[in-house]
Amino acid sequence: MISSKHGLLIGSALASIAWSPAYADVLQGSGPVAEISEIIVTAQKREERLQDVPLPVTAIDSRTMLNRSQVRLEDYFTTVPSFNFTSNGNGQSSISIRGVTTGQGTNPAVGVVIDDVPYGSSTYVGYGTRILPDIDPGILERVEVLRGPQGTLYGASSIGGLLKFVTADPSSSGISGRLQADLNDVSHGDAGYGLRGSVNLPVTETIAVRAAAFYRQQGGYVDNVTTGEDDVNRTDAYGAHLIALWRPSSNTSLKLSALLQDTKGHGSSLVEGNYLLAPTIGDLKQRFSPNTGEYRINVRLYSATLNQSFGSVDLTSITGYGVNTYTGSIDQTLLRSEASQFYFGVRNATFTNDFETKKFSQELRLASNGDHFIDWTIGGFYTDERSDALQTLQAIDETTGARAGYLYYIPFPSTVREGAAFGSVTVNFTDKFDLQVGGRYSKNRQTYKENDSGAFYPIPVSISARSSDEAFTFQVTPRYRFSEDLMVYARVASGYRIGGPNPGVAYGLPTTFKNDTTINYEVGVKGTTPNRLMTYDVSAFYVDWRDIQIAARDPNTGFVYYINGGKASSQGVEGSATLRPWTGMRVTASGAFNDAKLVDPLPPNTSAGAKGDRLPYSNRFSGALLVDQDFDISDNVTGFVGATISHVGTRRGEIPRASAQVRVTFPEYTTVDLRGGVRFDDWTISGYVINAGDKRGILGGGSQLTTNSLTAPYAISYIRPRTIGMTVSRDF
Repeated sequence: MISSKHGLLIGSALASIAWSPAYADVLQGSGPVAEISEIIVTAQKREERLQDVPLPVTAIDSRTMLNRSQVRLEDYFTTVPSFNFTSNGNGQSSISIRGVTTGQGTNPAVGVVIDDVPYGSSTYVGYGTRILPDIDPGILERVEVLRGPQGTLYGASSIGGLLKFVTADPSSSGISGRLQADLNDVSHGDAGYGLRGSVNLPVTETIAVRAAAFYRQQGGYVDNVTTGEDDVNRTDAYGAHLIALWRPSSNTSLKLSALLQDTKGHGSSLVEGNYLLAPTIGDLKQRFSPNTGEYRINVRLYSATLNQSFGSVDLTSITGYGVNTYTGSIDQTLLRSEASQFYFGVRNATFTNDFETKKFSQELRLASNGDHFIDWTIGGFYTDERSDALQTLQAIDETTGARAGYLYYIPFPSTVREGAAFGSVTVNFTDKFDLQVGGRYSKNRQTYKENDSGAFYPIPVSISARSSDEAFTFQVTPRYRFSEDLMVYARVASGYRIGGPNPGVAYGLPTTFKNDTTINYEVGVKGTTPNRLMTYDVSAFYVDWRDIQIAARDPNTGFVYYINGGKASSQGVEGSATLRPWTGMRVTASGAFNDAKLVDPLPPNTSAGAKGDRLPYSNRFSGALLVDQDFDISDNVTGFVGATISHVGTRRGEIPRASAQVRVTFPEYTTVDLRGGVRFDDWTISGYVINAGDKRGILGGGSQLTTNSLTAPYAISYIRPRTIGMTVSRDF
């Protein structure tokens, strides 16, 4: 049950506005009215009003993110119901929806697409769970988060939901653009800044081009007491997007796109603490060896989208090729100092990751258009991905930082090839009631190779494994529209996550693990009040998750391998509402109550998970309240002020792999963001305060050793401390 402290965060705020005299005047028709504009999304791979989509979707447009200075997933995830973000520091992060995750050591449970092109590795051995393409909003049109499994339309890895980045299309209507500069200062750290620009250029009547670019530097705020360096975790990010759209006729369009984004972290943002995740050597302090903690993430995506209308049938072809790379180093002196001393006579050790995934995908689909008794879509999909991975453990001289030798050197390339056929049919029984039924058959083949060498392997070890599996996913969605502005729906939908070959096959462990599946049962309502002052979206769901994938550790060799466990479940209620009670005022409230837990205990000798244990990183309650007010200063000058209150509930860390180990708890936290400024002509000048209370909200944390114990040192990843800044932008 939601406590009064948490459960009333949204309700009381909306109630106070709904009963205010000004709002009463609006309801009676005597006050000024500002209608809520329509939001168009492509969650079902076609343009629809958000209010008409029979599944829970949150859409955040890029202009809103920039106005709120929310440029990373970490900045805006709290405004999306049932959406969780976890950071491991060193550029590694993961996401989950509705609590559907067993941790960061298994295959991804949330699909990620950019312009409907699947991105990143589908497997943990390709680091698909830990490397996200966190696209800057200066390149985007909007971000869509689809909650619940999306296996029928989007295939594998979407057992929990889908994160969808949508870039901005060119327009032939005229020249336009935007420039923005940002200057900020982080508490306990140093300054940062950002520059963004975009331009839309009609080349001819049928060809238009849009180009966007950005650069941002975020100041560091963590001090390394070992090296004496301050603010070591500074990050630099930059990127560009070029897109060309050709419309030779009203029936044909071809869109070509190239997206590039690089992020460089100059040091780790992790802070040293204890098993209670409390700092032990001071606020925002760490003790890591020199030249460790740096990382780099590179995103490359090239795509071609062809749309051709043949009267009552539309053809869509989407071809994509993406390359994502991750390079990072982690200090492991605490864990491997004795081994470094024994083999090479030095004290320090560094663990490095080098990952690169190249992914080609092709989707081809046919769909009916227009008003028909039966609407249909059929299609096929193919993807071919290769991940080249290298992990090394190096002994390092503590004085010079020079490498003394490899404790281990392990390259492990892998491949995934998947083909699928899918289709859906919508029967429009009346102009108010329709029924959508869809299905998808998928089959994949995978390979895995590994070669172990170095001091730990005086006799090199070679591993080669293969796997194949198949899955059928479905969805059934009846929908009834009482009017254009009120709709109820029910939804039964399934999703799956691919299995794969097991890295531990050379040590007598299982050769493969199989896919796991979810079935989501849901009812929801979406509506807009008759006076069009408020929109709302509420849903209740139950997720049945079977054959859950588990990362286990062999007690004899310490080797990590993968198995399937029993059942887990997630159930809850989530919703959002946007209200415009008077001219210039906008109030948005969102929240979710979620109970995600193990239904069966995890297999013995693999993990300490018991029946009823909370799934990792899921919170029972989260919510956000956003209030913005515009007001006239003069005939051509408008002022604005706003605030965001976000609450993230208590979460549990990874499930320990042994009963004697400690399972950490991430405490709840609430943050407040403030903003305000003026608009005049084509200019906007604004100021903001992020995390005004300078809270130490925890995004992630775990032991720096191989086991979670009461005495081990822990690493903690915090939200960004209080940041004060200002932006200047101009539209043209």
